[in-house]
Amino acid sequence: MHLPTYLFACTAVSLSTAKYIGGKKPPADCDRPVQFLKGKEFVDKINEHRSRMIKGKQNNGGHGKLPTGENVLEMRYRGCSYNGIPS
Repeated sequence: MHLPTYLFACTAVSLSTAKYIGGKKPPADCDRPVQFLKGKEFVDKINEHRSRMIKGKQNNGGHGKLPTGENVLEMRYRGCSYNGIPS
């Protein structure tokens, strides 16, 4: 592809997908900011979701389970583990 055409296409796509109004972020959809717990409970919940995803048991709404992706398989193949998840 011709370089100026490529640059124009990238700029047009970037500007069209930007979610800024007049250079400012749009207002939030909630009444107040979401507060995240900073303790062990929050970290344990994240680790539980990661564990289910790696084992292929993460729910996908009403459509069954999420598939384990190529990245998850690569992580398991390379012998990595996260918080006691067997590789």
